[in-house]
Amino acid sequence: MPVEVPSGIEPLSGPTADPWARMRGPVTPAGQLRAARGRHRLLRSFPAEADARRARTVPDPAGCLALRRETMAMHVSLDVAERTGRYEVPDRSSPTR
Repeated sequence: MPVEVPSGIEPLSGPTADPWARMRGPVTPAGQLRAARGRHRLLRSFPAEADARRARTVPDPAGCLALRRETMAMHVSLDVAERTGRYEVPDRSSPTR
C-alpha cells in the first residue's frame, strides 16, 4: 500500500516516500542515515550536471569522474541490494572493534 504524503511536501518527496518507507524497514539508524545521505547526494548531482550543460562547460577528467560517481547512483543500488538480501554492510568510516 502506498505511503500517504502530507500536503505541502515538495513534488519529488511524494514519489520517493513510498520506496523510502519500504527500504528503511529493519535497517539500523546508521544504515538509514547512510542511505538518506546517498539519496541526497544523488538528487544534488542532477542540478550540478544540468548547470554544467547550461553553462556549456566540460569538466576536466577528475571532475567528470567525481560527478559520474554521484549521478550513476551506485550507492543507492547497493542500499537496495542490502535491503533485499537482508544484510547491512557497516559504514567504512565507523570505528571497528
